[in-house]
Amino acid sequence: TGFDSPISFHSIPEAKAGIEGIRDYLAFYPLEKNDLVFFENAINYLDQNSSSFNEFDRAEFIKDFAIPISKRIFTMQKRLAIPFAGFLTAMNSESEVFFLPANFNLDFFAPSYNRSTTQHQIDLGKTLFFDPILSGNGEVSCASCHQPQNAYADHHQLAIDGEGSKARNTPTLLNSAFQNSQFLDGRVTYLEDQAQVVIGNQDEMHGSFKDAVLRIAEDQNYSSQFEAVFGAENSVTDLNLLKSIGSYVRSLSAPESKFDSYLVGKTELESEELRGFNLFMGKGKCATCHFFPLFNGSVPPLFMETESEVLGVPKSPLWENAIIDEDLGEFEINQAELKRFAFKTPTVRNAEITFPYMHNGVYNSLEEVIKFYNLGGGAGIGIELDNQTLPPDSLQLNKKEIEDLISFIKTLTDLK
Repeated sequence: TGFDSPISFHSIPEAKAGIEGIRDYLAFYPLEKNDLVFFENAINYLDQNSSSFNEFDRAEFIKDFAIPISKRIFTMQKRLAIPFAGFLTAMNSESEVFFLPANFNLDFFAPSYNRSTTQHQIDLGKTLFFDPILSGNGEVSCASCHQPQNAYADHHQLAIDGEGSKARNTPTLLNSAFQNSQFLDGRVTYLEDQAQVVIGNQDEMHGSFKDAVLRIAEDQNYSSQFEAVFGAENSVTDLNLLKSIGSYVRSLSAPESKFDSYLVGKTELESEELRGFNLFMGKGKCATCHFFPLFNGSVPPLFMETESEVLGVPKSPLWENAIIDEDLGEFEINQAELKRFAFKTPTVRNAEITFPYMHNGVYNSLEEVIKFYNLGGGAGIGIELDNQTLPPDSLQLNKKEIEDLISFIKTLTDLK
């Protein structure tokens, strides 16, 4: 679905060639009678359904062919006693279906000093997350903006007390660990770095990171908790504070949506939801940037980088003669002209809850967001940008297709 596929329309024959290559490679091993049947079935299906990029049933292919192939390869590897990867990767190779969200390794996205964390450390981070002791005025906590009842976002257009040109919409923290950059401009790598920047931000937390650490060190209750978690006296340090909060936020990355349940065969999707998924992956071109199965900007198959895009987001919700929002985004970090007005691709998971949308909260509904894309982004509403990465062509989605697309997006809402 990604990169050039929605323009060249060659992804179906490319998928066939890829599966044929894997089949031919596996033929060098001692096989059992039915080992390659799954591959032949998939190849035949691709042959019979290769006429239309937009009409191809990706939901059926993933469920009935890709997942069985993954399971068969896993079975063959176990039978042949071939060891699994001995190094940390984004996906757990010791799982039958490695591309399911539940099989991603959170430690892969964590800094080396904060992997294999303990539940006690997560619990301490949770306590800190909800405690206004981290703020300079004792009134604001992380949860003031990242509200659990709102998928750890909020329904404000811009962040609380974040007035001015640098104020942006609050992103969800659910599944935020599945990416290699944080903040909408991608200016830091890890959740620990993000926590430090936010706590030290005068507009958001009204204080300083150094003062926050001192207040916690002076609190006898916290001193005892840190000592119990980290196993030494005077454990209230900058790093241990960040490790605790980072561990808690990372623990919020365990997708449990209706769509995830569908992938493992525990539930079925309604016909409109299935059509919506196929639109998301095909005609709607959503998965060109919001990659399956995380539906964020982490680029498969290695997930080593997180993409940003220039969409041409307007300052206000006008559909003609619109004006670009003045926030320069990633350009302010790296001064690269191609990144002027670029923002990190966010996750679509829980988008049903995390309105308003875009970095400036300009759109209040999924209907508005899809209309923006359907028109060709900024180029379709009168904004001229030489570096817009979103194709300016209309997607030609009709009303029913937009409704189906929204039905699918709602299946990405976590059920817990």
